Amino acid sequence: MNESSLATALAFAEKVHFGKKWKNSTISFLHHPLGVASLVLFYGGDKTQAQAALLHDTLLEGTTCDEIAK
Repeated sequence: MNESSLATALAFAEKVHFGKKWKNSTISFLHHPLGVASLVLFYGGDKTQAQAALLHDTLLEGTTCDEIAK
């Protein structure tokens, strides 16, 4: 995985979570997967794990594994 695949994962998560707010607040939901990805990298995770962190809640929005794999 390279940096562009992280950017692709971020763009996909942003598209899926567009307009969503974190737990009835004014904070964009995208802050959550960004925070999780940051923690993964901070604690020694690799880029593949960071990509998974960015995408982990997209399934809750109805995204399929096949869509993520693309």
